[in-house]
Amino acid sequence: MRYHFFTEQAILDATSAENFLPDINLDLIPDYSSTEFYGLAPVENLTAGENFVYNSELTNTYLSKGSISFSDQWEAETQSALNGWKSDLAFEGDLGLGDQTQAGGYIKNAILHEEYLDKGYIDYSDVFEADSQAFLQGPLEEYNFSYNSGIELTPGGEFIKNAHLTDSYLADGTFDYFDVVDIEMTAQIEAPLIEYLF
Repeated sequence: MRYHFFTEQAILDATSAENFLPDINLDLIPDYSSTEFYGLAPVENLTAGENFVYNSELTNTYLSKGSISFSDQWEAETQSALNGWKSDLAFEGDLGLGDQTQAGGYIKNAILHEEYLDKGYIDYSDVFEADSQAFLQGPLEEYNFSYNSGIELTPGGEFIKNAHLTDSYLADGTFDYFDVVDIEMTAQIEAPLIEYLF
């Protein structure tokens, strides 16, 4: 029986060659540390329609499941890539109604969200209707948003607040002061659970 023994130099030569091999795991992972990401794609690369579809899909998922995950973000991005172009023209131009009140902004978002869920896209007439309703009803609802906790919400908290306000408006057609306060508190409490996604 023959044995082959390696010399010490042969072993040292083989292990030093490892330093020249690329680290396969690190080479496959791109470096996104210098870019701000919202889910899987850079925020600045989404059109207005894609951004709207993305947010509507995430809001719908959050309201139905009570939470969102990476896979929900991926699904929302897929839907925005496939269907966002249908809604791009809806955000072209200015209707001339001026700046929205805080309540008006939430009313507009809720109406557009409902239209998107009904049709799978929004068009210019949907935006016109939502802007008109927000312009008329927003100032009347503004007093419901007078509560200020003094605590600034994180992006995850803002997402939760927007989702619950959309749900509240679609359920009642109006905002209640105590619902708004409760939603604000809920957003502050639940934000840490999904903050890693934002």
